Amino acid sequence: MAPGISLVLGFAGAGGVILAASLLMDIPFSGWLRYIGSHSLVIYMGFYLPMMTAMAAIRRMDLPFSFSTISAMVSVLSALAALSLFWMTRNTLLKGLFIRPSWAHVPIPGDD
Repeated sequence: MAPGISLVLGFAGAGGVILAASLLMDIPFSGWLRYIGSHSLVIYMGFYLPMMTAMAAIRRMDLPFSFSTISAMVSVLSALAALSLFWMTRNTLLKGLFIRPSWAHVPIPGDD
């Protein structure tokens, strides 16, 4: 592939995701997407360990699926595991794993 084409295609893909998100924003059944988007840091922080565990378990099961299907399964399972861990720890002392402490908040200019 010629240099720069993958960069242009990457920007086009990012634009497509933004366009799809803006079109889905007002649809009533898309509330779960809004929740996932607002908790994307929680998913990012808790994604790695469930991902490695799911990959090892699926590899041991020797499932007859394609690589892309297994990747999608691992991604969904890991995101759900991260959100589950957040839900289980949000009212305990372990909530600091996912919630930024008050001393670490950055003030927003103009928000008094």
